Amino acid sequence: MRIEHVEAGGKMTTVLAKEISVGADEVADATRMDVAALRAFYAKEMDACKALGDDVLLSLHLKATMMKVEEHH
Repeated sequence: MRIEHVEAGGKMTTVLAKEISVGADEVADATRMDVAALRAFYAKEMDACKALGDDVLLSLHLKATMMKVEEHH
C-alpha cells in the first residue's frame, strides 16, 4: 500500500509513503473533509437557530483527534 496526496484538480500527486506493509488482520482507513461544505453547514444551522428566536441556545462542540502515524522505510 502507499499513501498519496492529490491536489485539487488532480494535476499534482505527491507520494507521502511509498511502501507500507499491511497485514491480513489490519485495516487501513482514510477520510477527507470539505472545509467549505462544513462552514456552509455551520452557517445554515446557526441561521436556523437564530430564526427560532431568543429562547434557543446554540452549543457547538468540536473534537480533534490525534492519531499516531508510523513512518515505514
